[in-house]
Amino acid sequence: MAETEDMMTSSFLRLLPPLVGAVVAICLLGCQADPPPVTGNFFDDVIVAREAKLLATFPQNAKRQGERLVIHLATAGEMKQYQDMTACNGQEDCLLYRLFAYDRKNQTATVFAQFYEGHGAALIDLVSGATIDLDDPPHVSPSGQYWAVADSDDGYGSGHVLIIARKAAGFAIVAQDFAHAYCAFDRWDGDDALSLYCPLANVDQYEEIIIRRSNIGAWSESSTGKTISNDQFNKLVWRE
Repeated sequence: MAETEDMMTSSFLRLLPPLVGAVVAICLLGCQADPPPVTGNFFDDVIVAREAKLLATFPQNAKRQGERLVIHLATAGEMKQYQDMTACNGQEDCLLYRLFAYDRKNQTATVFAQFYEGHGAALIDLVSGATIDLDDPPHVSPSGQYWAVADSDDGYGSGHVLIIARKAAGFAIVAQDFAHAYCAFDRWDGDDALSLYCPLANVDQYEEIIIRRSNIGAWSESSTGKTISNDQFNKLVWRE
């Protein structure tokens, strides 16, 4: 009897298009419920460990409540909150936040935002609560006068290089639209010059670019002629 039923099932499936037949075959064995939404932690261990260290260092200033990051501002009772969205409906809703930097001297904090693919960051003024959204975590100059952002993600980022300053109770971009893009930040040299490494065309090498502020406040770039390898460039990108 069982052999007859197997033969009937086989004959029935041969009459259907391959895809429909596959679906029917699965349902004959017992249809399954829709799979659960994709969830997960898309951060590498460095980002997770970095937040844990910051939260332990500044327990009165920032804390994690499950999927919510809470950052207290200077004004009593005021705070910034960032709520993770762990369910991925398509590719739009996956959004996780982790505290990336807490700068008590300059009264700023940086939150790292991980999307389904790619990432971003928010620089927060801890006094006013003002924020500026960025493509990559910023690097503050020695005196805290400027922040530099270099987005090296050529797959999902904009590639912009930005110089940011504090303006009134918030932030403003004071220089952008440089010729080089998708660069990795290397270092500040004082408050008026910084070093980047940017890709050379059609060569697996990266050249050093200096962006310098003139006496009249204009920022310009120039190449030093120094180059590094792809492996060295990746170490700059992932050194955080």
